[in-house]
Amino acid sequence: MAYDAARDEIVLFGGVGGPTPHNMTWVWDGSTWTQRFPANSPPLRCFHAMVYDTARQETVLFGGSAQTQDPGLPLGDTWCWNGTDWSQRFPGNAPSARFFHQMAYYGPDASVLLHGGSGNGGPMSDTWLWNGSTWTKPPSYASPGPRMMGGMAYDSARSEAVLYSGTGQGGPVFDTWVYQACHNIVQQPGSQTVLSGLSATLSVRDDALGPVAYQWYVGLSGDASHPIEGATTDTCTTPPLTSNTNYWVRLENVCSSVDSSTAFISVTSFCVPPSISPQPDDQAVQTGASATVWITANGTSPLTYQWYTGLTGDTTNPIVGATAASYTTPPLVATSDYWVQVTNACGTTNSNTGTVTVTDAGELWIQSIRGRGAPGDKAVIRGTGFSVQPRRNEVFFGGYRAFVRKASETKLTVIIPKRLAEGESVPVYARVDGVWSNTVQFEIK
Repeated sequence: MAYDAARDEIVLFGGVGGPTPHNMTWVWDGSTWTQRFPANSPPLRCFHAMVYDTARQETVLFGGSAQTQDPGLPLGDTWCWNGTDWSQRFPGNAPSARFFHQMAYYGPDASVLLHGGSGNGGPMSDTWLWNGSTWTKPPSYASPGPRMMGGMAYDSARSEAVLYSGTGQGGPVFDTWVYQACHNIVQQPGSQTVLSGLSATLSVRDDALGPVAYQWYVGLSGDASHPIEGATTDTCTTPPLTSNTNYWVRLENVCSSVDSSTAFISVTSFCVPPSISPQPDDQAVQTGASATVWITANGTSPLTYQWYTGLTGDTTNPIVGATAASYTTPPLVATSDYWVQVTNACGTTNSNTGTVTVTDAGELWIQSIRGRGAPGDKAVIRGTGFSVQPRRNEVFFGGYRAFVRKASETKLTVIIPKRLAEGESVPVYARVDGVWSNTVQFEIK
């Protein structure tokens, strides 16, 4: 069984129904079981594993046994359920046939994680990742011993998969293992334009397993022929540039190395004044909470920032230390206005005013929605009055319910429903324990 978050229902397939397995598909909507009769279906099986793939909004099934009696008849096929039909996938690489294995969705890699199982040769110890098109083995480092029939689930708060217990080669095991991606680059070095004779500053951020060593290079990503001496931290400042130059960084830790994308530094003799898009959003927070106001600025680098309280253009109240593209306020007890001034070598641009409204605790309110806007992509909703339990937050995009991945009282991370069409503007609203929020328009791109 697996919970299909895109369609808000439990999916059940196969299992033991007598002397032989079956291949029926059933769904549970919270009150009623309904049998589905898809055009395509996996063959009879039991002892398989199923998990919902959040990134692709489909349920993934792998393996199982085609017979119920010992020693079992292991299967090695991959199937995906989209809410109406099953489709078999034929990846070039895949785990060997097995049953009694463990699977869980792993958010940082946007992949399905598989471990262990049995293929009639005893318990297995290999680990695999499914990315929607193929299975791959992650870099090998310390891993659980051979086991089958263990329990595995994804801990979204800590971005790790947890495996507990199972049956090993000598009998039951009662150990706990945590899986984390070797690397998860959450901020790539950004391409930029600088005025001839000036430097560019590049940075990278990696939510990695353990300490990370950095080495920056000149050239395209993967070309290690031009390392930069002394550039061994997460930030690199170039020398003064007079021609277009490319940079990238290699990150290495205890289990593997990974290369960043290429940062393209364009050098111009013409200075482009700053422009701001998007502007600071109006927001609402509960009394005593903080808010983060932010912008994205473009123009010839380097860009400098200064945030102010008050209405745009009023420079009488600069905020000490607020010199980045974003600013997090102290705890607020009254509605406040903020704006930012962006400056470079050829001009200054003022942002619009962003108003942070302070509301009473407990009021359900959507302040802002951020994300690329494509169906199936992640979006971040900021507001007040959300539940810290993801499933208690119901979020709707134009009438379609979104899957809530993470939740706090002031922020929800959701997956935009795939059924939406590009180019439409849809109302977004939420419900928590029967209480409805305000409505905010959001453009699907």
